[in-house]
Amino acid sequence: MDYIISDLHFTHKNSIKFDKRPFESIQEMNKRLIENWNHKVQPNDTVYVLGDMFYRAKNEEIEEITNQLNGGIIYIWGNHEKGLKSNQRLVLEKFKETHTYLELPYTFNQTKYRIVMNHYPIPMFNGHFGKHTIHFYGHVHTTEEQLLTVYQQLMNFTNSNRKESHLMLNVGGNDELDEL
Repeated sequence: MDYIISDLHFTHKNSIKFDKRPFESIQEMNKRLIENWNHKVQPNDTVYVLGDMFYRAKNEEIEEITNQLNGGIIYIWGNHEKGLKSNQRLVLEKFKETHTYLELPYTFNQTKYRIVMNHYPIPMFNGHFGKHTIHFYGHVHTTEEQLLTVYQQLMNFTNSNRKESHLMLNVGGNDELDEL
């Protein structure tokens, strides 16, 4: 099974407040994120993490958390990656692949799709008018910033004479993984 998520922000105290996460402490949040992850993800599954998995985490914290997570991780770099980028050994050990942008073919119910993944929402992603192209992104969490997806609505309205429309999905800012 494949899963997709963004903006976990392990070790980020302010994400509890900003994202209205129901935790009293970083330790409680980290523990629940790991439990939620492992409840869904089996050892042979793949998880696409679209950036910002950690925030100002020490190498020991990153290693301790990633050691507890089931499955293989394909990582798309976000904007809070200082701790990860400073430890290439850890990145090579813990992640199957890393990318800044990723496109891949994906078949679901016998229909072939192009999946476009990036940490950021991209208004004009490759294949944005294709009816079988889906852009997954994070970065905007579940905050007011998410209103940037109004762009998608505007593009759909502007191009209403076309059958195709932008399909963009925010997978960031929650504490559950979305099934791909």
